[in-house]
Amino acid sequence: MTGYIAVNRLFCFAGCLLVLLLSVGAVSRAADSPTKPNIIFILADDLGYGDLSCLGQQHFQTKHIDQLVAEGMLLTDHYAGCTVCAPSRACLLSGKHTGHVYQRFNGQVQFREDPQDLTIARILGEAGYHTAMIGKSGLSCNSDDGSLPNRKGFDHFFGYVSHGGAHRYYPKSLWRDGTLVEYPNNHGKEGDQYSGDLFLSDALDYLDTHASEPFFLHLSLQQPHADLNVPTQWKEPFLGKFDEVPYKGDHYRSEPNPKATFAGMVTYLDHSVGQIVAKLNELGIAENTLVIFSSDNGAMSEGGWNRDYFNGSGQYRGGKRDLYEGGIRVPTVAWWPGTIAPVSKSDHMSAFWDFLPTACELAGVDSPDDIDGISFAPTRPC
Repeated sequence: MTGYIAVNRLFCFAGCLLVLLLSVGAVSRAADSPTKPNIIFILADDLGYGDLSCLGQQHFQTKHIDQLVAEGMLLTDHYAGCTVCAPSRACLLSGKHTGHVYQRFNGQVQFREDPQDLTIARILGEAGYHTAMIGKSGLSCNSDDGSLPNRKGFDHFFGYVSHGGAHRYYPKSLWRDGTLVEYPNNHGKEGDQYSGDLFLSDALDYLDTHASEPFFLHLSLQQPHADLNVPTQWKEPFLGKFDEVPYKGDHYRSEPNPKATFAGMVTYLDHSVGQIVAKLNELGIAENTLVIFSSDNGAMSEGGWNRDYFNGSGQYRGGKRDLYEGGIRVPTVAWWPGTIAPVSKSDHMSAFWDFLPTACELAGVDSPDDIDGISFAPTRPC
């Protein structure tokens, strides 16, 4: 990781000068606007660079994310914070690289209390934004501290605070603003309340409630991380299409059709993104909302799945847990109608720790002095 960090710091100081996300003048227009732009960061879990049909995936279609790419900007050289969940997400939320974040491994670790480990939610909240995180928390790894997200600046939180718990798609319980919500008919690997449905419903309700004020929503979805699990309607279109090797299960659930299930999980993820965009258009706030979609690390090989089945890393070497391009270069797109030019690309090298200063610049507030990231707004496409 030290070599990659050194490269990132080198290009920062060499003066790449904010060449990534928005079209020229976007920041000045945002600053001049009486309404601060809404910011939504949608994060997939273990989605590889080659897992989108717009980036070469041929076994299934991601039509809604492809549409974001067609209407927005593809960030071709954007990097996750790390090769695994907890440190990668810590970089995203803190603006610091893995040499400086406190949460730099997967295990019994979580963000420390304020004023330590300052988050983008705290900064934007103090700038007048309502803030929410829905799904898998990036503020802790294996923890039972259900009120931590609220203490770290999120006005609303609904989801998992334990990454181990987030391996399951039918949770026995979830945290909602410090209160444990139980699902008695769920048993972890099976049940009747799919977590993706719960998170999507909560996110849509959140947008309905907060459409009239500036908001920051971090929608942190589980797909396609193992368990391999998706409601039957999403798996059925792919049954019989692939040469399957049934998975007997161990820590992860057994699955007789891993390839069909994986394809269904990614198309379910794509559907969720489409529902968020449709809601923004329905509410008439799309042109004042920046949506960024990305993944927390490269393609996985676990739980009955192997990234080589569908060429999940695309043309890149390695995947999750590998400090190669396939482990850290992640599919990323930015969408902001009327501000980001359609069908545009940027090959500016950027990373998760650059998100915090970018959000701060768009919100018109100063970034903390002790971060490692640089704002990637404004930009010119390549």
